Amino acid sequence: MATKKGVSQADMIREYVRNRMIEPARTRGDEMITIFARQVHADMHLQAPVVTVCSALDHDGFEEYAGVRLLERSGRRNSRKSKWVFKLQPDG
Repeated sequence: MATKKGVSQADMIREYVRNRMIEPARTRGDEMITIFARQVHADMHLQAPVVTVCSALDHDGFEEYAGVRLLERSGRRNSRKSKWVFKLQPDG
């Protein structure tokens, strides 16, 4: 996936996760969502290593940006097995 001019790959990953995973879950009325690094990496057809997904979702501002609160983070820091469980904030 090529990056948009002036937009980092990490920003594109955060935008993808928010728009394609978190917002649909919120619309369905889900209270929580589990996100796997390997799934995001595969869905986005990223050429960069999976560490880019981990860095993007571990970023300090991600929770506020996506309207979520981290409940659980498991898996090694930069592993395809990295997993995040987020509580969806109702007003996102």
